[in-house]
Amino acid sequence: MWSARIDGVDHKIELEHGIWSGRRRLVVDSWEVHDSSRLFDLGGDIHFAVAGHQGLLRIVPRSLGYVYAMALDGMWVNGGGLVTPLPRFVRFASYAIIAHGLFLLAVAALSPGDFVSLFLFVGTRAVAASYLALQLVSGTRDGWYASLGYAALTLVLAVGVVVAGVVAGLHLDSSTIPSDLRTPVGLLGDIAFAGAIGGLLLGSNAVRNFYLPQSEPTAA
Repeated sequence: MWSARIDGVDHKIELEHGIWSGRRRLVVDSWEVHDSSRLFDLGGDIHFAVAGHQGLLRIVPRSLGYVYAMALDGMWVNGGGLVTPLPRFVRFASYAIIAHGLFLLAVAALSPGDFVSLFLFVGTRAVAASYLALQLVSGTRDGWYASLGYAALTLVLAVGVVVAGVVAGLHLDSSTIPSDLRTPVGLLGDIAFAGAIGGLLLGSNAVRNFYLPQSEPTAA
């Protein structure tokens, strides 16, 4: 709950956020102005109006929970400066990371193997993918680096297995390596997802400038 003093009048802004249900309900001065829900909540912005001013409430995943911040007319209420929107490609990359985690589980179900291998190298990677996706949309530089590392590691594993299979004659079908790395569909999928994630996070100047701001101003 927030209290904003505008033109000498106090206004009350209340947010109900169901972490597990994904429901978002925003009430301004006892009037409901927003009510929505989503299956997998990656955070985001809720826009509203209060006393003729444009308000924004940002929900940001952080670690294993969420943090919340409010802005009025493009300025954070608690002295955080100008509101900087998260580049759209970052959110696309977070969805790509989640999709890759689901892809790992799907390939494992279609190509079952050793239970321990599946649990350690498929289950943990799928959980890690979900966690990284949340940290990426939190807007932190560490989340950006970790997501790039996830894409790079996925690509290195896939390419390494392909090279090993060609050079060393490794029989992938009978090996104990994770299921996504011993099937053609899995290998191609890993390479495609890694390329998509890396491309979304590195291919746009807006994304790079968001996480790595220039040290010197440039002419407009």
